[in-house]
Amino acid sequence: NPFAAEIKVFIKSAEVSKSVFRIISPDGKEQLRRNISIESGENIVVLKDLQQLPAGNYLLEIHNGTDKYITKIIKNK
Repeated sequence: NPFAAEIKVFIKSAEVSKSVFRIISPDGKEQLRRNISIESGENIVVLKDLQQLPAGNYLLEIHNGTDKYITKIIKNK
């Protein structure tokens, strides 16, 4: 963190699941939504093509149906 065009997320999962990845702007608007299948074990998820987002602060939200994880991310120019 910070990122320019892509974000790599490392996820460890006890089981196969479908997760929703969202990038949310400071005003609460969803800028990106991706539904991604997660395998059991360690996973690396790459969110690409993010260069169109304006520079600034965002929230990355990951929801797998039961758990939700939110972290701040910073977009460079």
